[in-house]
Amino acid sequence: MKGKGWLVFLMAVGSAYGIFNGISQLKQSQKEREAEQLWNESDRQILIANCIRDSKDNGVKYANLTREYCDCSMNRIMSRLTKSEYVDVIGKSIDDQKTILMPIFQDCLTEYQKKINASGRQRQSHQN
Repeated sequence: MKGKGWLVFLMAVGSAYGIFNGISQLKQSQKEREAEQLWNESDRQILIANCIRDSKDNGVKYANLTREYCDCSMNRIMSRLTKSEYVDVIGKSIDDQKTILMPIFQDCLTEYQKKINASGRQRQSHQN
């Protein structure tokens, strides 16, 4: 019986370690999942660069205005959606993406369009 007492003690210690280790791994896994949902500056820069690239001619013709628009839009998206929510959205059809994302950055787009129109009017008045 005496020898078995040590065996029971060792099994109890081993089980406690297993439980503790399992909890630690669970917490680490949870932290990793949470980190996947958090935006970082690198994400922001990638989104802005993609936005500028996707604006095609306007990105070149109105570089500063496009940069402002992309900054505004990406800031809005990043403040309203987690990274994983955004990834889910961009996996949807273009129509679904527009339905979900447009209300988030509509104000940025409206301001961008106004500034482009004003810039076009200024160019016309300088040419006349």
